[in-house]
Amino acid sequence: MEKLSDSQMYDILKQIWTPGYKFPFRTSYGKARKFIFSWFQKFPWLAYSGMFDGALCIPCVFFGRRVGSNSYKLERLMMCPLVDWSIATRRFNDHECKSEIHKTSLLTMQTFISVMENEIKPISQIQSEAVEKQVSKNREKLSSIVKTILLCGRQNIPLRGHRDDSSDYDAKNCGNFQAMLDFRVDSGDEVLKQHFENAPRNATYRSKTIQNDLISCCGEIITDQILSDIKDAKFYSILADEAKKNCSNKEQMPVILRYVDKDGEIQERFLQFIHCDTGLSGKALTAKIMNLLTQNFKLEIRYCRGQCYDGAGNMAGKFSGLSSRILSINPLALFTHCSSHRLNLCIASSCQIQSVRNMMENVTKMCYFFNNHPKRQLLLDEMAQKFDPHSKKRKLLDVCRTRWILRIDGLERFMTMYKAIAEAIFIIRDNEDGCWDASAGDAYSYASVLTNFDFILTLVVVRMVIGFARSATSQLQGQNIDVIKGLQEISTIKHSLQAARNSIDIYNNGWFDEAVAIANSIDAIVYSPRLCKRQTRRSNIPADDVSVYFKRNLTIPFVDHFLQELSTRFSEVNCNSYKALSIVPAMLLREYSTEEPTITQPSNPPSATTSNTGNSAEFSEKNGLTNKT
Repeated sequence: MEKLSDSQMYDILKQIWTPGYKFPFRTSYGKARKFIFSWFQKFPWLAYSGMFDGALCIPCVFFGRRVGSNSYKLERLMMCPLVDWSIATRRFNDHECKSEIHKTSLLTMQTFISVMENEIKPISQIQSEAVEKQVSKNREKLSSIVKTILLCGRQNIPLRGHRDDSSDYDAKNCGNFQAMLDFRVDSGDEVLKQHFENAPRNATYRSKTIQNDLISCCGEIITDQILSDIKDAKFYSILADEAKKNCSNKEQMPVILRYVDKDGEIQERFLQFIHCDTGLSGKALTAKIMNLLTQNFKLEIRYCRGQCYDGAGNMAGKFSGLSSRILSINPLALFTHCSSHRLNLCIASSCQIQSVRNMMENVTKMCYFFNNHPKRQLLLDEMAQKFDPHSKKRKLLDVCRTRWILRIDGLERFMTMYKAIAEAIFIIRDNEDGCWDASAGDAYSYASVLTNFDFILTLVVVRMVIGFARSATSQLQGQNIDVIKGLQEISTIKHSLQAARNSIDIYNNGWFDEAVAIANSIDAIVYSPRLCKRQTRRSNIPADDVSVYFKRNLTIPFVDHFLQELSTRFSEVNCNSYKALSIVPAMLLREYSTEEPTITQPSNPPSATTSNTGNSAEFSEKNGLTNKT
């Protein structure tokens, strides 16, 4: 019976032979004892074997061995037929009433027939459906919790509170995550409400441990989806920034992959921070990145088509840097020094002129002077309200040391609020009401700086010159910009600056007039520094006029230095080689132009107070510069 399939066993059960009423049952041993037909009605589980002239128990024969460990004891009716009719009735009754194997076998046979006839579901299916139902309920409960975690992640909301232990769930403020779960319950999430009310204390899924587990699960799903898109795209490029120390005092380097998705859109996806525990050398970083890509992410390095890092020696070194080591593995993974970083280096190097460095340091100190002291900031707000009631710009921007786009914004804000800053500094310096004793000394030195015409003109010139790079600085940080478009942005800066250099008298006069206007607004004296026979700390080129002096000692050197840095870091040889990419069909479809812009002499001097004057394109248009596209 063990070798029969379920369908074969069912067919046999439905086709068991049953003798008729007039069947001639044989007598045993010459006596008038034989099988009685009425037993079929009294014991429905009974079967008669004409071959052996004996009785058998149908359920025990088919299912006895499956359900009973002592089934070998049932020799009669199961292992062999019962043929002694003198004791048949007693044996049948005992078998039906006292045998546990028979009872279990009968129930199993009835269930088996019902399952085969689709009257009830099999036990395995019932158990499977019960498991699926429980899984569905658990997923419904976790759905609200996972959505809350994803919301916190998208909105950059920290999950943890002051306390996240289970004993503090009922506290007034137990953290953002717990509060948002309670808010979902209050908003009508009945599933989550019933879960929190009825779930065991150790299965609420809201503890800090579960939070970390769910965050890890979400991260793995997102990473798998990104990797799937990259593998579909096949080719990719590596972007990595320099390793920096975080709050845990660990050196970590972010890794980003750039690729083109199935819709033809450029994507840049952050994947992971690499813990640089083996050092920051090119060899150590190469091993880390190769292990991450090939072992962890299962990406093939032979499909890498580009690398983009900063210009540090361990990243861009020609012989032992990260880029050169990956190039030795895959010669098609071309290295590109980040254009935005190179542009920032051009500006940073140009600002090493002594007068420019002094101006930047003083602007930074005055920003901290107000931003780090609420009382001084309140005075600055009052002065800004007094001189420009309609402006909402009341706070100075920090002049960031690394992101030069923020320096441009910071210098522009400083110029806009110059009169309010000077008036606030003068009030603190004079200290007439005696409430600025601790700040009067610093204010005295800042007042001297603000009334120095050298500082005012340097501020105006630097703001206007680096303003030419404002648009390109923003554009080069976008993920959709390509090489050709980036070169066009750099070319626009070069030609705009060259136009300014060619017409330096007009530009310098406009910037000088703007500085004079600022100086007059605070009663500062317009003068040039004293000349001497020998000067090592600043420029000392003689001039008969104040405007000419600053043109020779500040404007021309600063513009020339900026142009030289751009020509060095964005050489014509490299730019021309990149222009070969313009024959790529996608570039041709976008109608990128490689024509050189034509320069005409500007007719009007620029103004430092004009809105968005830092935009090089607007500068060119305003001053007669055109760019054929």
